[in-house]
Amino acid sequence: MSDQPVGQGAVSYSHSGERFVLGWGADFFGIWDRAEPGAPIASYPRTDVGWEAAWRDFSGREQRFVAVGPGGSPAPGTAGVAAYRPTAGLAKAVVVMVGIVAVLAILTIAARAGLIARVHEFQQGNAFRGSVTEAGRNVDDLARLTFFAILATGAVWITWHHRAHANRAAFGVTGLRFTPGFVIAWWLVPFANLVLPAMTTAETWKASASAAEGQPSEWTSRRAPALLKWWWAAWLARIPLGALAVSIAGQENHTLNDVLARAYVGVATDALLIVAAALAIAVVRSIQRLQDQAASVVAMAGVS
Repeated sequence: MSDQPVGQGAVSYSHSGERFVLGWGADFFGIWDRAEPGAPIASYPRTDVGWEAAWRDFSGREQRFVAVGPGGSPAPGTAGVAAYRPTAGLAKAVVVMVGIVAVLAILTIAARAGLIARVHEFQQGNAFRGSVTEAGRNVDDLARLTFFAILATGAVWITWHHRAHANRAAFGVTGLRFTPGFVIAWWLVPFANLVLPAMTTAETWKASASAAEGQPSEWTSRRAPALLKWWWAAWLARIPLGALAVSIAGQENHTLNDVLARAYVGVATDALLIVAAALAIAVVRSIQRLQDQAASVVAMAGVS
């Protein structure tokens, strides 16, 4: 920071980003823009609440930054913050994409209901077979779209989770069982991905919660919330139902009863997907809230 001009009213800086600088004056926390010399572009009261607001603003503007002291050296107590990478943007993307999956699942249920209705009408002589075939195509198209949406969401989810777990170093949390690399790997390894992703998620939650309370070393004594267990249970419950639907579809000489059976199983599978999506959104928001609090706590430790 010694080669950077001091902003108007600045007493010292705490964090330096690629464009913006976070620091404080005599009675305020401020954010200065290197492209706009002079007064801070945003200022907040020199209180705990003011710091939290300033930190949220600064970390929202910068994706990469380091903690600095008055002379450009690491600020006391904030060495770990240099490794912190904000996750809020990725978390929002995950929430949006999970929401899209849920909407597609709702639309697929509606399409399956239409297929069921067409089959019953055909059985009663009130519809042509072509209407049943068309309804089936609609279901298959939506199911295929939902599948690809899940894959895309999974890619963003893994990216967010990897970064959130990697922030453990910034928060001063040590002794975790999993590394950020395994956060990705366990989603991709067959059979292991039935259990271990839930464990890595729980570990991320516990580490973030402990750091948010300023007790990073106490993460081992925490218990993961029931929310995580319900989310994972809903996600796994889809698997046997999906396998049953595939089994029915793979039979030769399909009957209308087979079509109905597959449609009803599909409705149950989609319903579980909606539940899992709602719980997944709650999980992401919970962890992200803790990440934001932990980052603020760690950063505040260097402001004195």
